Amino acid sequence: MIISIIVFAAMSLIGALWAFLTLHPVRTQSERHLSRLTPEELWMLYGNLTDIQAQALMAPLIGTWIDISGDVANVQELSCSVEVTLKREDAGVYRHRSILFNFPIKAWRASLATLVRGETIIIRGEIEQITRRDMHIVNCELPADS
Repeated sequence: MIISIIVFAAMSLIGALWAFLTLHPVRTQSERHLSRLTPEELWMLYGNLTDIQAQALMAPLIGTWIDISGDVANVQELSCSVEVTLKREDAGVYRHRSILFNFPIKAWRASLATLVRGETIIIRGEIEQITRRDMHIVNCELPADS
C-alpha cells in the first residue's frame, strides 16, 4: 500500500514537471516546439518506471525539437543520411547512452564533411524516439544562430 502511494506520488510529480516544461515550449523562428529538457533530464524521467510507463510519459515529446551540444566524435555517411556522433563529457552517469543524430544527406553532406573531431557544435533536431538506452534525433541541422 505504501509503495503504491509512493509510486503514485512520484508519477504525479514527474507528470507535473513534464506538463510544465512541455506546455511552455520555446519557439524558434520557424515556430517549431523546442524542448527545454536536456537528454539527461529526459532519461532521468525513466526513474523507476517500466519501459511501457516511460514510453507513455515520453509520447508527447516525440516530434518536438531539441538542441544538443557536444564535441564531434565521428561523422559517417549512411545510405540516405549522414550520422553524427558527439562526445558529451557533461553527460555524467548517462555518458554511456547513445544519441543518434541523422541529417538529410543532400542538404548537409558537404557542410558535415568539414567538421573536425573535437570541434564543439550544437545540433538541432526532431526527437523521433527516446528509450532507456538511446535517443534518435532526425531532420538534424546545425543552427545558424549558434
